Amino acid sequence: MRPESDGTTLRRAVTAAVAGGVSAGGYLAFLGWDRHKTLGADGYLHGPYEAWQVVALVLLLAGVAGWSGWRHDQVVGSLIATATVTIAWSIDAATDRENDGLWPVGSFLVAIGTLAGSLLVSSLAWRVTRHRSRR
Repeated sequence: MRPESDGTTLRRAVTAAVAGGVSAGGYLAFLGWDRHKTLGADGYLHGPYEAWQVVALVLLLAGVAGWSGWRHDQVVGSLIATATVTIAWSIDAATDRENDGLWPVGSFLVAIGTLAGSLLVSSLAWRVTRHRSRR
């Protein structure tokens, strides 16, 4: 396999590094530190995350996906961001003291949701930039 001479390999490597780094940093900043569950009025444990934490991470991941689509690396950015968030969440869930054994199901759902959202946003960004560059 010949290395590409047009800079595509370097561009993809930069996209992968930035998508992975920002996704990991975002996960740690918004979700990684919070392990406290609260007892709700219904008698069940809730959490550990508040809605604002999840929304903030989703917005950050949407920004990463949009950026990778703008760079025409939507698949690379989406796969790296998905893998990073899924692995981080899985480690958190599997090592939780109150682990009920269902974390693999949650990991699957995190992976599917993150991949679908990332591909949607990055593909839209790619389409917009492609359309504008044709003008």
